[in-house]
Amino acid sequence: MNNNLIFGGKIIIPIALLLLLFFGCASMMPSGKILYTGKDIEGDAKTGLIVVGSSNPQTKPYVMIGSPSNDIVFYLPACDKWELESGIKAPIFARNNQYMATVNIGTGSIDTPKEFYKKLMDDMRNSGKCLIRNVDEISIPGSNKLILRYQLKMTESPAKNPQWNTWKWSYWVAAPHNSKWYSLHLSVLDQNEEQISHEDSKIVYVLSLFDPGYFSRKR
Repeated sequence: MNNNLIFGGKIIIPIALLLLLFFGCASMMPSGKILYTGKDIEGDAKTGLIVVGSSNPQTKPYVMIGSPSNDIVFYLPACDKWELESGIKAPIFARNNQYMATVNIGTGSIDTPKEFYKKLMDDMRNSGKCLIRNVDEISIPGSNKLILRYQLKMTESPAKNPQWNTWKWSYWVAAPHNSKWYSLHLSVLDQNEEQISHEDSKIVYVLSLFDPGYFSRKR
């Protein structure tokens, strides 16, 4: 673990690495897969991702992921393993046996996270493909992020999606940057379906660190 990369919950990247990532990846968007197992990844050639673990998972229970090509830094709960994809089915996708996370980037006539979440909820309810309950919006003290939390159960094609036949907790954080909306969706896969995840406070904390536009601000 390179402790110089994290300070006060924010990523600090060496200038040489920033130059390599900015100019070395400028010709095309990276696309590929990578496996994180606890060893820091300082600029993977295929995915373009930077992955940095916490020096103390007990007090800082997160893994930092940076994507210069997508101009974003975000955090996920600390785990022994994360399977990461970039530029395949989504700008960034991550999964292990506990969580599934997706970063999306898009445009739309939306002004606030509340409007983003309302449209999201309306679209899901109108799709007829799922049931939703226990919807809540969470404000974080000391942060300008608003977190959406709810439970979801799929009703379409249950044989093809057996793990989604029970209620799963889902979390979203959305933020605008340069006329685009960046969002991070995190689903909890290993849990008692009737109870809120015991990881709830950790999840809410790491999502509050969602930081689109990080790399453009550092140029």
